[in-house]
Amino acid sequence: MEKLGIGILGAARNVPFSLLHPLKKNPDLAARIKVVGLASLQKSEAEAACKDWGIEKAYASFEELLADKDVEAVYVALPVAVRCHWTVRAIMAGKHVLCETPSVLNAREAVITQRASEDAGRVLMEGTHPTCHPVTKRVRQMILEGKIGTLEHIDLGMPVGHSLQGKMVCSKTGALMGIGVHGVAIIRALCNDEPTVVSATVPRLQDPRIVGEGSSHCSFP
Repeated sequence: MEKLGIGILGAARNVPFSLLHPLKKNPDLAARIKVVGLASLQKSEAEAACKDWGIEKAYASFEELLADKDVEAVYVALPVAVRCHWTVRAIMAGKHVLCETPSVLNAREAVITQRASEDAGRVLMEGTHPTCHPVTKRVRQMILEGKIGTLEHIDLGMPVGHSLQGKMVCSKTGALMGIGVHGVAIIRALCNDEPTVVSATVPRLQDPRIVGEGSSHCSFP
């Protein structure tokens, strides 16, 4: 079987956890996917990451990686502020894209990336862990079969420890965008529908070290 060549944009610390370790531990994935190389802002940074993580090729720039014909898909692990830009650049270069969460900053960027992938006929996927997890699929199946009764309410808590650098993620992108996006993904997968926000509150906390703690109430059709 010919392997899909994937290139990594960015030397984020979660790359081994999100991409490299699953490939090593899953023979089926390893038989289908080959990590071609990694690009970072500086080639020295890319070379250091490749050496530490056992990646064969370091690129001098993002453009060089996107120009490589051996790279058929791109894993975007760049800061969230530039993910939309480089996702579109990768798609325009003919690559499929798997992007870290959150893949975009707002609805406008979501539409831009969606239309780019549709126009180019390329696959674009956000790396929300629960979306394809077997446990999520099994619970969804049990709901459909009525084995756990009628679904009326979901109460979901997302601890900061869910993320490798949870506190850092929350401080840069906010709790919902940084970590809560996975909770939203779980609920969407279980309900197989899009939520509608009924209400949302963000109380101000006295501790200046905490950005904010909020609650929301969503409903499904």
